[in-house]
Amino acid sequence: MTSQNNTPGLGGIVSAADIEITNEDIENWRIRERLKADFSQLNKITDKWGFIHQIYMERMPHIFAASRHNVRGKISPYFIDWILEFSPIEDVAWFSIRSQGVPLYPQLPLFNFFVDFGNPRLRIGLELDGKDRHDAAKDRERDELLFRYGWRIFSD
Repeated sequence: MTSQNNTPGLGGIVSAADIEITNEDIENWRIRERLKADFSQLNKITDKWGFIHQIYMERMPHIFAASRHNVRGKISPYFIDWILEFSPIEDVAWFSIRSQGVPLYPQLPLFNFFVDFGNPRLRIGLELDGKDRHDAAKDRERDELLFRYGWRIFSD
């Protein structure tokens, strides 16, 4: 007879009794669901960018707190349904990023720009949409500005 490891996080069985859900967890879930619903009602791209910017302003303290003791620490980035917003290359990249556990956040607002994926703690960003969707002069301006503040932007 073999025994099963029932220790959470060690490959064993996890029961509902092993999971502690706090009132804060429930409230955060409600907020995320409300944000997704409100975002899905927006039609204009400028409204969407403004909404994303506001979400990150509110979530940034939580992002920094999650990474304070562990650089790989992250909060859920699913405050909106990103899959509906991604370009094809962003969609593929997102699944690779998530499968490797890399702590990046989609469409991270920085100054007057948005980087496709970024980490505010590490000050790194990824731009993946290629030359067809970007203006080289504006990209250079963005990269130079962000570099002055310690950011490194990696482009395809």
